[in-house]
Amino acid sequence: MRAIKLINGSHLDPGTLHVVFEAFDQAWDTIAPIYSQPEEIEVARLKLAEALLSLAQNGATEVAVLKEGALAVYADKIPHFQIPSLT
Repeated sequence: MRAIKLINGSHLDPGTLHVVFEAFDQAWDTIAPIYSQPEEIEVARLKLAEALLSLAQNGATEVAVLKEGALAVYADKIPHFQIPSLT
């Protein structure tokens, strides 16, 4: 998957990478049900990874902060997307 390769290819330290992957998994679990086509899934996962990396590179290091921030960034980029409940 391109999203995983993108995250792995970042220059984040191992501890931050672990947090980013955890946030990615949690954020993806939140939005995955709205996608069914493989092409849509690939694009959505890539956009989510890009949002997470941007946040991590700007100093976010907590799973919850990364997850919520990435979902907010994702929502801004996708027309008609509404963030599912974050609880």
